[in-house]
Amino acid sequence: MAEPTEFLLAFRLAGSIRRSNHAESTAGALKDQRMGCRLTIPETDGVTRMRIETSAGLVEVLNEPTYRFGSTDNARSYSFARNLADESRPSSIHGLILDGSPIAVFGRGGGASGVHERSLVYVEGLLYLAVGDCVVCIDPKPFSFKWMLQTDSATCFGVHFDERHRALISHGELEISRFSSDGNLMWSVSGEDIFTGRFSLHPEYVEAIDWNDRVYRFSYDNGNLCA
Repeated sequence: MAEPTEFLLAFRLAGSIRRSNHAESTAGALKDQRMGCRLTIPETDGVTRMRIETSAGLVEVLNEPTYRFGSTDNARSYSFARNLADESRPSSIHGLILDGSPIAVFGRGGGASGVHERSLVYVEGLLYLAVGDCVVCIDPKPFSFKWMLQTDSATCFGVHFDERHRALISHGELEISRFSSDGNLMWSVSGEDIFTGRFSLHPEYVEAIDWNDRVYRFSYDNGNLCA
């Protein structure tokens, strides 16, 4: 597949975000039965954010497009700040707040990932955050930055967890990937076009739909297409 142009990627991503925002606004509060967490997408102060209740406390993810690394004039002061972008100005900047205290902010290049209900998962005491083209892992309490892993060639749309297979899955724009809790890529697969359609985890496979509405069903074990 020929690599889409930068304009086409932005156009398609914008369409995907509009569909995602519509689903989020109608969903309201979502109950994550696997982890016993409650997710909400509040729209109160104009800042795009996500909240998740965890055993470590209430965690918020904030989109911080105006944050400047190294500046003292930011709206919030984070205890830990890391610019993971190869270029000087990252395309995505997301902050983490624990029980009202800003604990970490990360910047990364690639496509703009935004903040939504799938920006973060909490599994066995660790947070996995989608930022730009990568996933960041932290221990929120006591705070510790564990690792960063690039999971897509363009944008990581979201992070998912399947309890049955103990599988951490990245829904990327160009690749669907499974990664381990210690930051190793287990497998990564692509399709004929970008994965801007519906994405879901099923008991026996990971399902992704591309721009042309082609359906892919990938095995949890190795990422191969299921019959």
